[in-house]
Amino acid sequence: MVEAFEHQHAKAREMVVSDDKGLRHVGNPIKFLNEPAELRFDVPSLEEN
Repeated sequence: MVEAFEHQHAKAREMVVSDDKGLRHVGNPIKFLNEPAELRFDVPSLEEN
């Protein structure tokens, strides 16, 4: 995975995104011209379904 995250093509396609904790994640592979993807990293609490 380290090689994939560091590859210049993955960075150019915005396939590497970071959350507010600095962790790297795989970005959305589907790109629309006028509608950027919304990535959410929050998870529900134990009481939420």
